[in-house]
Amino acid sequence: MAIKFPKETKDRIVPMIQDYFQTEREETLGNLEAEFLLDFFIAKIGPFIYNQALEDARSQLHFKLADLEDGLYELQQPLPR
Repeated sequence: MAIKFPKETKDRIVPMIQDYFQTEREETLGNLEAEFLLDFFIAKIGPFIYNQALEDARSQLHFKLADLEDGLYELQQPLPR
């Protein structure tokens, strides 16, 4: 599954990349260069970030389900002897 950003998202990220290069490296990147750099990072690093996000979501879901399970045990009625 390829990671893709909508054009609106890319249009917001590209200036951030350009600003970073200007501020940190004193280099000027054009829109096309910054977009190619973004595409490179999405292709090479994106899967690592995506997989970590899935793992984080999985972990949170595990905790939420454990809380739900505890809540269900609390709802149990005592059985007569």
